[in-house]
Amino acid sequence: MATTKAEETYAALTRHVDRGMRLSDAVRQLAAETGRKESAIRASYYQQRSKLGESGPGGGSRAPVSVEDAIREARDLLERALVGIDAELAAAKADLDTARARYETLESSAAERKAELERKIAAL
Repeated sequence: MATTKAEETYAALTRHVDRGMRLSDAVRQLAAETGRKESAIRASYYQQRSKLGESGPGGGSRAPVSVEDAIREARDLLERALVGIDAELAAAKADLDTARARYETLESSAAERKAELERKIAAL
């Protein structure tokens, strides 16, 4: 029975990974060996993996969550968002203070710097 390109790709990458190679490195190596694009190799690999019923990190189904747990997670998320807004405001205020200080420094020395440049221009 003939094997598909996806099956060949999956088998080759699996051999590399079983020998300790990272999947990303195995994809690059197989692409170099075969002249195929890395994206095509990844697509074939994941297509075959899906066909075999395998799933990767985050690919499986999530364990059931109780209503109480879902509410607690939502509350935690919203509370972190509130803290995030405060942190964002504090960072913006610090940026504003820095910009204001730079502006005031430039403004206070502008006349002197311009006069110096005008003297140099006149000397030419």
